Amino acid sequence: MAWMSRRRFVNSSIAVAATLGGLRGAAAQSFDDRGETKDVPVKDILGVHCDSYPGDDVVDKLRKFHYIRIMGFYLSHSDTKLDASWSKEARKRLANNAWGIFPIYNGTQDVRPSRNQAVHDAGQAADLMSKMGFPAGSVVYLDIENGHDEKDPYGQYVKIWMEALRGLKFYPGAYSVYPNASWLTKFSSAVWTAELPQVQTESRDSQTIQSFRNNASPQQLFDAGILSYDPAKDPHGKIRDGCVATHYARQQTISDVGAAANVRFDLDWSKAADPSNTASVAEAMQLRDLI
Repeated sequence: MAWMSRRRFVNSSIAVAATLGGLRGAAAQSFDDRGETKDVPVKDILGVHCDSYPGDDVVDKLRKFHYIRIMGFYLSHSDTKLDASWSKEARKRLANNAWGIFPIYNGTQDVRPSRNQAVHDAGQAADLMSKMGFPAGSVVYLDIENGHDEKDPYGQYVKIWMEALRGLKFYPGAYSVYPNASWLTKFSSAVWTAELPQVQTESRDSQTIQSFRNNASPQQLFDAGILSYDPAKDPHGKIRDGCVATHYARQQTISDVGAAANVRFDLDWSKAADPSNTASVAEAMQLRDLI
């Protein structure tokens, strides 16, 4: 295969992204053949993620009938729980059918993890990425499920994990609840936020609250103070400044796709056509180089 220059790759990626369905308008700049900036159309792209691989038939229908172009790919559900349904064969099939992929690594959620744990988890993430067939240099997104300060023990864990992962030739991204975005974007150009904060009440983990969060409409979630954006103004969510993507709705049923298989989907918008690809992320974030 002939190598393509960075400029040609960037501009051809824009042309491909502009032809996809499941898009919404935005604006960016690229570089013409003389190295001068010019305005080009860049679109946010619709994606989904779910706990287990939903099956080839469901994946094909999501793309054909619902214009979904990005799939979350769980390397792990914790540092001790892997999921065999997300296989090397599944990744290869997604890639061969031009899907963008969000590789998600869920390490420890211990609030006081050690440095050794961070280094171990980075090694596990890199090993899983390689086993699944992701090339060196790909982005892997650390799943951060709770709010933290960058100076607290978990914030230090994240920074050590990112540093160690870079040493293993993969790029560290983060998939995190939105309050962490302000400090995560200092250390990574690939931050994907969940705009679904926890209910701030003593009963937040009760069955009633969880049932409400799983079944309420976006407007009901906003009215209850759970959602950070107003769906009446932007019913499809928005990507936070400095971030590459947003997770804006959870546990959604797509009636003609996953209902028979009892599959529910979390919904995402992404600026990058392929969030696992550093060049795609750099173009989407209008950066010459990632942090």
